[in-house]
Amino acid sequence: DDPAAFVGVSRMRDSAQSLDTSIRITQENTNYMKTAEGALDEISRLLRDARSLALNSLNQPTLTSSQRDANNQQLKSISDSITRIANNTSYGSNRILNGASGLYAGTSDMDEVGKMSFTGMFGGYAITSTAAVTIDVVTTATLASMGLTVSAGLSCLVGAGSFSINGTSFSVGAGDSFEDVFRKINSVSDLTGVYVSYSVGGGGGACLIATEWGADHKIEVLDPDTLISSATFTSAIGRDAVAVVTVAYDGENHVGVTFDRGNGRTLVDEDGNTIELTASGATGGLAAAATGGRVLVPVGGPTRFQVGINNTTQDRVGLSMENVQSDNLGVDGSDTLKSVDLISSANASTALNVIDKAIDQVTAFRGRVGNFQKNVLDVNMRSLSIGKENMMASISAIADTDMAEEAAAFAKHQILSESAISVLGQASNISRSVISLLR
Repeated sequence: DDPAAFVGVSRMRDSAQSLDTSIRITQENTNYMKTAEGALDEISRLLRDARSLALNSLNQPTLTSSQRDANNQQLKSISDSITRIANNTSYGSNRILNGASGLYAGTSDMDEVGKMSFTGMFGGYAITSTAAVTIDVVTTATLASMGLTVSAGLSCLVGAGSFSINGTSFSVGAGDSFEDVFRKINSVSDLTGVYVSYSVGGGGGACLIATEWGADHKIEVLDPDTLISSATFTSAIGRDAVAVVTVAYDGENHVGVTFDRGNGRTLVDEDGNTIELTASGATGGLAAAATGGRVLVPVGGPTRFQVGINNTTQDRVGLSMENVQSDNLGVDGSDTLKSVDLISSANASTALNVIDKAIDQVTAFRGRVGNFQKNVLDVNMRSLSIGKENMMASISAIADTDMAEEAAAFAKHQILSESAISVLGQASNISRSVISLLR
């Protein structure tokens, strides 16, 4: 009896069914992420065990060759187990952690772009197709550096006294030359994070340089006797690179995304996408006029998650599931978790650095997985449930019978009917009484 209401209710019922489907899909996506998190938790435990082995192997005086071999065999077993977990973790028939469910970012210019990692989202949208990436470095990265005061030559005597670099103290004897002092500084550069660059055959020039790039790494020299500097206290700090990145996908150029959340030569945006520049790229090699077509990002698997009821970009979100096989963890130049060993103290030192990078990599990935599950999927589930509840209430208000109103109307008409019958009965009785009297 109300064609307009019928049309509206029909569309609402379609939407309500779609909301049911989206709720089910979101629950499946949550289970998918829980499967990944369970595997990543085990990988994290294995990496902690690997770090303990590397630390133990650094202790040269107490280890025999057979003990080192045992530690190394354990490390190799851990590496193999991590790769096996990455290859076997799946949801249904879909592999999750071997790179098949994520984006593969490849660079065509290894001289300036060392490594790239994309999470699946860029500029608030899910990357759904092969995409070209261009990078415009607007702020170059620097190493903290500080010139030193050197007299006529490196062989000249410094003079007795002491100074400190980043909290580490150095004592200088009366017979120490500048070259002797610089060798002392360089022998503990892994402790101070600073080394001296100088030329033995030069005329006396020297410079303190941080071992790592960016604003997180500084140089502080406290030199009360002004042995190597011209002031009693001097400091220097590095600078982080900043870039504006453009990604072309879905027929659009998503421009103007600023990567300013990283440190040193590592560029990071608000979606967690990461670009690691080489020294050449970080110091200006990636000029604006020379950035076109450097990198391709082909989609390697199902990175899109449907979270809405429509076919729009706002109804999809993306999260790239990383490849956590051992040959893709802790990459440090040519070293990876799979390639390192513990057969010597030097190798154990390299292995420890790689393992620490692998731990940071897996931890960051787990953070993204947890954030996606809590702040995207769980929030979406609650929103869809509320939407469905309100949609069903609207359908009921339009199409269903108002039982309270109808019950009240029924009671009213029943009372009126019974009252009329009662009045008619009384009238009939009166008529019979009158007739009886007349008789």
